[in-house]
Amino acid sequence: MSYRLFTRNDCQACSEVKSFFENSKIEHELVDLDNENDIPEALHVKIVPALFKENKLIAYGTDIIAYILSVQNISRSA
Repeated sequence: MSYRLFTRNDCQACSEVKSFFENSKIEHELVDLDNENDIPEALHVKIVPALFKENKLIAYGTDIIAYILSVQNISRSA
């Protein structure tokens, strides 16, 4: 199960979600919207952080953490 996480550098919620993914060791692709080379041409994300799976938005904001906790069956301390 692979996720794509869209973030920006100046976003506190993005930092929180990125840290959660790193600490949980969940497989994901990080897309930095501040780096134009990372942005897929057909995808325009206006809210960050945004979590996609198979090009479908599944969660955004810090709700991403709750979503991952529910589908991965892991604890918040992971």
